[in-house]
Amino acid sequence: MSYTLKSEDTAIGRLLSGHSAFQIPAFQRDYSWREEQADRLLDDIIAAAENAAEVQPALPLFLGTMLFVGSDDPEASVRTSLVVDGQQRLLTLTILIAVLRDFAPLEEQPELHRRIALLPGVGRLQTDTFHVTPREADAAFFRRAIQRPGATRSPRGRPVLEPGNEAQSNMEEIRSFFVRRIRPMSAERRAGIAEFLFESCRVLTLWTHDIDYAHGIFLSINKPGLPLTEEDVILAEVIGPLHAEQRRRYQPIIAQMSRYREPRKAGRRQGKTFFTHLGLAQEWSNDRMITQLRRAVARAGGPQRFAQSIFEPMADAYVVTRGREDGHNTMREAGELLGRLRVLERFCDDEWVPVAMLALIRFKEDQTALCAFLKALDRYALALSVLRPIQSERRASYRRIIAELHASDSVRDPESLFALDDHQQAALLRRAALRLKDAANGASKAILIRLDAHFSGLPISHYLGLLENTAYTVEHVLPKGERLARASGWNQAFPGAENRQACAWSIGNLLLMEESRNADARQHDFRAKHDIYFPDAEAHALHLTEEFRSLEDWTRATLEARHIRLMEAFKTIWRIDGPIPELPERGPSIQRIRAARVRLPQANAEYDEDTAVGDDTAEHDPQTSADRPDTTRPSSDNS
Repeated sequence: MSYTLKSEDTAIGRLLSGHSAFQIPAFQRDYSWREEQADRLLDDIIAAAENAAEVQPALPLFLGTMLFVGSDDPEASVRTSLVVDGQQRLLTLTILIAVLRDFAPLEEQPELHRRIALLPGVGRLQTDTFHVTPREADAAFFRRAIQRPGATRSPRGRPVLEPGNEAQSNMEEIRSFFVRRIRPMSAERRAGIAEFLFESCRVLTLWTHDIDYAHGIFLSINKPGLPLTEEDVILAEVIGPLHAEQRRRYQPIIAQMSRYREPRKAGRRQGKTFFTHLGLAQEWSNDRMITQLRRAVARAGGPQRFAQSIFEPMADAYVVTRGREDGHNTMREAGELLGRLRVLERFCDDEWVPVAMLALIRFKEDQTALCAFLKALDRYALALSVLRPIQSERRASYRRIIAELHASDSVRDPESLFALDDHQQAALLRRAALRLKDAANGASKAILIRLDAHFSGLPISHYLGLLENTAYTVEHVLPKGERLARASGWNQAFPGAENRQACAWSIGNLLLMEESRNADARQHDFRAKHDIYFPDAEAHALHLTEEFRSLEDWTRATLEARHIRLMEAFKTIWRIDGPIPELPERGPSIQRIRAARVRLPQANAEYDEDTAVGDDTAEHDPQTSADRPDTTRPSSDNS
């Protein structure tokens, strides 16, 4: 590649004219200028303009160097360039020009607007495309509050500020400052400032085609000042080889890098991003993300090769796992399968994402193989979420899968790769049937959602939409409390405290309900709960919940029938073999039985083996639910 650099002494009026469009890339810092910097810039321009009126020829005002990466194709209808150095000045000058435009006489406004809007139409103000575009997060605000004609005359910026967006707050501060300075001036003086700005304020513009070369120049220019961070440089290396459409497509991914600049709060993990999943999929060591990215770029042979061989395919796969693109019609089945996995991610587990990304790349041309892989991954992910609630244990299991995917060009049959032995399947059935809510944290919600979809026949996308707008909790129809009021109907329908608790924790007794209704239901009798569940005639959004509307009571027989029905569906959905664990036998409390059998150790041993349900997975997962730490729900691009 030929590393060329073009330089030119350019007037601001010429820079902001014609076909030139300047894009502030995602890797740039926030707009950070405050009133102090804007005041100094405006004072310099005013002083130079007044001096020029007295001294001829006028001495130009040099505003520094600006560095751009872009094409110089003369045939291009619009010459779009990335701003590597000069963001703060370009945005500040745009705000100043917008204020001068909005306070100029009507007949002068179109000419001033030409320095803001790209290729304005004759006799009118074109507002669709602009010479300078901030980062995507701030572009809409900048258009509304600054660039559109008349935007700066009234305090329009503040009402549309995004809460906590420091860049927009700074833009609004500069807008207000320029308005205070420009409004009192005479029309003649404002016109003189504008003319001097366009004709005699100049910058040294540097243009190159290569992002790496551009950043080498930038670091050299800015040695006395503040250099770009490692995050800035690596993003420039990753983004540089991408064309404009790819940059647009990957913008949400690119913007996630800013999260690595934020200090991690004590006791909390850094929110997961595409780069987190990329690191796991590429088997990077547990090191700083930016360091790993830089090493990966070097190993790949430079930014261009890294972008082509690693970043682009992994980013494409990640976009599909997020559900943002189905690819094409042949991806519909795979999209449905990924949607099912996202239900699990929504509540408790996204460790499956790197594995799915690798599969999307490996089986890109073989949709049958891809769907078989995702079906097996779905079952495996569910099993790990239920039997391995601790994130580190799940991640270790997935790492073994990732290592095997990298080790060979051929992939084992998915049923073998994600095999569950008889013991694991039996443990999964026991946990799901009898201790799901107690042991699996958010997996209980994911399983109930998937069961609902199974019985309703609705696509999983319907449920993902519901989960975006409604928070559901798991309600125990039969209360799980050890002590219920003596007059409670639950004591007669389910005698024996421990026996009653075992029934309460079974899958047949679990119901998804809105948080507010769940809190109100508490330990009421079934009829009182029923009225809280269904306060009006409108059908409930969830199929399995709506089925409760027609019930007159909640007895062991109805609970047991639902228990069997849900577990049969559970076995079908996730292809699990084995008998359905039964509810405890009716009769006296377990505590009373144990007390009576103290003198009969053999009978007691027989009871423990056949009927205990609380710790039957101890050999599979040595931590009990009591001493197992809560897992933190992982972050997503939808969350």
